[in-house]
Amino acid sequence: MKYKQLELALAAVHRIDDKGLKTFRARLRHLRNLGVPDVPKPGSGGQVEYTDEHAHQLVIALELEAFDWDPAHAADLVKSRWPALKQWCEEARINQGMFLAMHPDFIGESYPALGRNPEQGTEAGLGLYTRDQVCSEIVSRAGWDLRRLIAVNLSDSLRWLHGEIEKAGIK
Repeated sequence: MKYKQLELALAAVHRIDDKGLKTFRARLRHLRNLGVPDVPKPGSGGQVEYTDEHAHQLVIALELEAFDWDPAHAADLVKSRWPALKQWCEEARINQGMFLAMHPDFIGESYPALGRNPEQGTEAGLGLYTRDQVCSEIVSRAGWDLRRLIAVNLSDSLRWLHGEIEKAGIK
Protein backbone atom coordinates (compact mmCIF):
# COMPACT_ATOMS: atom_id res chain seq x y z
CA MET A 1 0.00 0.00 0.00
CA LYS A 2 1.07 3.59 -0.50
CA TYR A 3 1.90 5.84 2.44
CA LYS A 4 -1.19 8.00 1.90
CA GLN A 5 -3.42 4.91 2.09
CA LEU A 6 -1.74 3.76 5.30
CA GLU A 7 -2.03 7.24 6.77
CA LEU A 8 -5.76 7.42 6.05
CA ALA A 9 -6.40 3.95 7.48
CA LEU A 10 -4.52 4.87 10.68
CA ALA A 11 -6.40 8.17 10.92
CA ALA A 12 -9.72 6.30 10.67
CA VAL A 13 -8.68 3.81 13.37
CA HIS A 14 -7.69 6.67 15.69
CA ARG A 15 -10.86 8.63 14.83
CA ILE A 16 -8.95 11.62 13.51
CA ASP A 17 -11.25 14.12 11.82
CA ASP A 18 -10.28 16.60 9.11
CA LYS A 19 -9.45 19.20 11.75
CA GLY A 20 -6.93 16.93 13.47
CA LEU A 21 -5.38 15.44 10.33
CA LYS A 22 -2.54 17.97 10.08
CA THR A 23 -1.43 17.26 13.66
CA PHE A 24 -1.79 13.50 13.14
CA ARG A 25 0.36 13.67 10.00
CA ALA A 26 3.03 15.51 12.00
CA ARG A 27 2.97 12.72 14.61
CA LEU A 28 3.40 10.10 11.87
CA ARG A 29 6.23 12.12 10.27
CA HIS A 30 7.96 12.37 13.66
CA LEU A 31 7.71 8.58 14.11
CA ARG A 32 9.10 8.08 10.59
CA ASN A 33 12.04 10.34 11.47
CA LEU A 34 12.60 8.16 14.54
CA GLY A 35 12.69 5.02 12.37
CA VAL A 36 9.11 3.73 12.72
CA PRO A 37 8.14 2.14 10.49
CA ASP A 38 11.38 0.59 9.37
CA VAL A 39 11.16 1.23 5.64
CA PRO A 40 13.92 1.22 3.02
CA LYS A 41 15.09 4.55 1.64
CA PRO A 42 14.08 4.44 -2.05
CA GLY A 43 16.19 7.37 -3.21
CA SER A 44 15.07 10.43 -5.08
CA GLY A 45 11.67 10.01 -6.70
CA GLY A 46 11.30 6.36 -5.62
CA GLN A 47 8.19 5.12 -3.88
CA VAL A 48 8.01 2.78 -0.92
CA GLU A 49 5.43 0.03 -0.73
CA TYR A 50 4.18 -0.20 2.85
CA THR A 51 3.40 -3.63 4.28
CA ASP A 52 1.30 -4.99 7.13
CA GLU A 53 4.49 -5.09 9.20
CA HIS A 54 5.01 -1.36 8.72
CA ALA A 55 1.37 -0.71 9.64
CA HIS A 56 1.69 -2.83 12.78
CA GLN A 57 4.82 -0.94 13.88
CA LEU A 58 2.90 2.32 13.60
CA VAL A 59 -0.16 0.94 15.41
CA ILE A 60 1.94 -0.05 18.42
CA ALA A 61 3.85 3.24 18.52
CA LEU A 62 0.62 5.25 18.26
CA GLU A 63 -1.03 3.17 21.00
CA LEU A 64 1.93 3.89 23.29
CA GLU A 65 1.67 7.59 22.48
CA ALA A 66 -1.99 7.40 23.54
CA PHE A 67 -0.64 6.56 27.02
CA ASP A 68 1.44 9.77 26.89
CA TRP A 69 4.64 7.97 26.04
CA ASP A 70 7.35 10.09 24.53
CA PRO A 71 7.43 9.25 20.79
CA ALA A 72 11.18 8.54 21.04
CA HIS A 73 10.54 5.91 23.74
CA ALA A 74 7.68 4.40 21.75
CA ALA A 75 9.84 4.21 18.60
CA ASP A 76 12.73 2.76 20.57
CA LEU A 77 10.55 0.03 22.05
CA VAL A 78 9.07 -0.88 18.66
CA LYS A 79 12.50 -1.04 17.00
CA SER A 80 14.34 -2.82 19.79
CA ARG A 81 11.60 -5.37 20.53
CA TRP A 82 10.32 -5.85 16.98
CA PRO A 83 11.08 -9.60 16.67
CA ALA A 84 8.82 -10.37 19.65
CA LEU A 85 6.26 -7.68 18.77
CA LYS A 86 6.01 -8.96 15.20
CA GLN A 87 5.27 -12.48 16.44
CA TRP A 88 2.68 -11.12 18.89
CA CYS A 89 0.99 -9.12 16.12
CA GLU A 90 0.66 -12.28 14.06
CA GLU A 91 -0.84 -14.12 17.04
CA ALA A 92 -3.17 -11.21 17.86
CA ARG A 93 -4.52 -11.17 14.29
CA ILE A 94 -5.43 -14.86 14.58
CA ASN A 95 -6.79 -14.86 18.14
CA GLN A 96 -9.28 -12.31 19.46
CA GLY A 97 -8.83 -10.69 22.85
CA MET A 98 -5.02 -10.61 22.90
CA PHE A 99 -3.57 -7.73 24.89
CA LEU A 100 -0.12 -6.20 24.78
CA ALA A 101 0.53 -5.51 28.47
CA MET A 102 3.43 -3.70 30.06
CA HIS A 103 4.96 -3.62 33.48
CA PRO A 104 4.76 -0.27 35.26
CA ASP A 105 8.55 0.11 35.00
CA PHE A 106 8.09 0.58 31.26
CA ILE A 107 6.22 3.82 31.95
CA GLY A 108 8.02 7.14 31.66
CA GLU A 109 11.70 7.71 32.12
CA SER A 110 12.46 4.31 33.69
CA TYR A 111 11.91 2.45 30.40
CA PRO A 112 15.48 2.80 29.03
CA ALA A 113 16.94 1.30 32.22
CA LEU A 114 15.26 -2.06 31.49
CA GLY A 115 17.64 -2.99 28.70
CA ARG A 116 16.75 -3.83 25.15
CA ASN A 117 17.05 -7.57 24.64
CA PRO A 118 14.17 -8.42 22.26
CA GLU A 119 14.18 -12.04 23.41
CA GLN A 120 13.41 -11.17 27.05
CA GLY A 121 9.65 -11.05 26.55
CA THR A 122 7.58 -11.01 29.71
CA GLU A 123 10.59 -11.11 32.04
CA ALA A 124 11.39 -7.62 30.81
CA GLY A 125 7.91 -6.39 31.67
CA LEU A 126 6.32 -6.72 28.25
CA GLY A 127 4.12 -9.51 26.98
CA LEU A 128 1.10 -10.68 25.02
CA TYR A 129 -1.74 -11.92 27.21
CA THR A 130 -5.33 -13.08 26.89
CA ARG A 131 -8.12 -10.94 28.29
CA ASP A 132 -8.35 -13.14 31.41
CA GLN A 133 -4.62 -13.00 32.06
CA VAL A 134 -4.42 -9.22 31.91
CA CYS A 135 -6.11 -8.67 35.27
CA SER A 136 -5.34 -11.93 37.04
CA GLU A 137 -2.32 -14.06 36.18
CA ILE A 138 0.14 -11.35 35.22
CA VAL A 139 -0.72 -9.22 38.23
CA SER A 140 -0.44 -12.04 40.76
CA ARG A 141 2.48 -13.84 39.12
CA ALA A 142 4.67 -10.85 38.47
CA GLY A 143 3.46 -8.70 41.34
CA TRP A 144 2.52 -5.89 38.98
CA ASP A 145 0.80 -2.86 40.40
CA LEU A 146 -2.70 -2.54 38.92
CA ARG A 147 -2.68 1.22 39.39
CA ARG A 148 -0.27 1.55 36.47
CA LEU A 149 -0.83 -1.31 34.10
CA ILE A 150 -0.70 -0.52 30.39
CA ALA A 151 -2.81 -2.90 28.35
CA VAL A 152 -3.65 -2.46 24.67
CA ASN A 153 -6.16 -4.73 22.99
CA LEU A 154 -3.81 -5.55 20.14
CA SER A 155 -6.33 -7.89 18.49
CA ASP A 156 -8.91 -5.13 18.21
CA SER A 157 -6.39 -2.49 17.14
CA LEU A 158 -5.15 -4.69 14.30
CA ARG A 159 -8.68 -5.81 13.36
CA TRP A 160 -9.79 -2.16 13.06
CA LEU A 161 -6.71 -1.27 11.04
CA HIS A 162 -7.17 -4.12 8.58
CA GLY A 163 -10.88 -3.37 8.37
CA GLU A 164 -10.08 0.21 7.30
CA ILE A 165 -7.51 -1.06 4.80
CA GLU A 166 -10.08 -3.44 3.29
CA LYS A 167 -12.79 -0.75 3.27
CA ALA A 168 -10.46 1.49 1.26
CA GLY A 169 -9.86 -1.34 -1.23
CA ILE A 170 -6.15 -1.39 -0.49
CA LYS A 171 -4.04 -4.47 -1.28
